[in-house]
Amino acid sequence: MAAAGTAANVQMVPGQPTSILGVKALAQTGVSYDVIINQMKTSRTIFHSIAADVIGLRDAGVSDKVLNSMINPPTPWSAG
Repeated sequence: MAAAGTAANVQMVPGQPTSILGVKALAQTGVSYDVIINQMKTSRTIFHSIAADVIGLRDAGVSDKVLNSMINPPTPWSAG
């Protein structure tokens, strides 16, 4: 049985925002940072993370590039 927040029980719905658990699951299954960032971009996800979220993501193996994109998304991504 999978633990809460693992790839086995996190669903990605096209067009819906990517959750922190979704980002964590993608990273833990070996998805590249480019694909994770693209998923966040196409779903236009805006994260309102706290330090504990960032630490948890980093501990889960999420790359600095993904974390930076979550903290400070590119302007075209967050606009409109």
